[in-house]
Amino acid sequence: MNEYKDTIIVTVFQIPHEGEFLDLFDRKLYMRYLEPEKQLEQLREMMAVASQENADFAVLPEFYLPHACIRKIEDIAQRYEIIIISGLDYRPQNLLINSKTLVNEAVVTIPYYNRKYREKALTKKGKCGRPYTYFIPKLNAAPKEIITMANDGYRLADGHELYVFHSKFLGSWAVLVCYDFLNLPVQKLLQGKIQTLFVVSYNQDVDAFAAIADTVERLLLCNVVVCNTGCYGSSLAFSPYRKRHKRYALKVVGNHVKTAVTVKLPMKELIDIQSRQRDFLIKEDEGEFLKRPPYFGF
Repeated sequence: MNEYKDTIIVTVFQIPHEGEFLDLFDRKLYMRYLEPEKQLEQLREMMAVASQENADFAVLPEFYLPHACIRKIEDIAQRYEIIIISGLDYRPQNLLINSKTLVNEAVVTIPYYNRKYREKALTKKGKCGRPYTYFIPKLNAAPKEIITMANDGYRLADGHELYVFHSKFLGSWAVLVCYDFLNLPVQKLLQGKIQTLFVVSYNQDVDAFAAIADTVERLLLCNVVVCNTGCYGSSLAFSPYRKRHKRYALKVVGNHVKTAVTVKLPMKELIDIQSRQRDFLIKEDEGEFLKRPPYFGF
């Protein structure tokens, strides 16, 4: 039986880095973080903030967390009982053959136990068990990313998997990595299947992503959360409310802004709106949410 929450609580961490971006990585060893523990220190600091806000999700930018510390990231997610969504540094596609082809992906780490909404779902083992961790591949690298990596002799692999997560408490959601936000076939595949779309990003064209987010929330009739690097700003969260001041839950403007912002986004009402079969009977000035677009979910 589904027990959807009225709202989900999302903490968005927009974090800049010091110095040049490429200087953070070992350019001779698969572009991995030179000092991965520094990233974890900031993660722990920010997760304490998300915990105080009773967040369900903590979202971080593209490239932000180190592959080498996945086990520690799982421990942090379990300690604070919050789902972590973040970009990861690059990894080789195949370590066995010393591959120069790199993979860009995001991570979703779901705590095994969460007292806020999982008490009834516990097994006989109680709280024992490891968090569930999923790796979300970037489907297509951005043109500038391809050029930047080629300068150091690397190629970038395309991803071929799209994940949709389902929870009887938090609804359904998906995660895209930066440039994939522009992928129209992916948007069509997700229409009618999710209530929240998370995008982890390292993007200079901040106005474009804001415009796309405002469009996607209407076409998919879902929440859209974009977490961008603090070097460029424009992290945002939109919900498909009819009234503009409610639709813009979050929009951070300005570069080199470090912030942690927590927002509440609709869930149960969105599921109801998405499943309506006679939405056309609602008058234009009625209803709290935007109307379903034509052929929604077909």
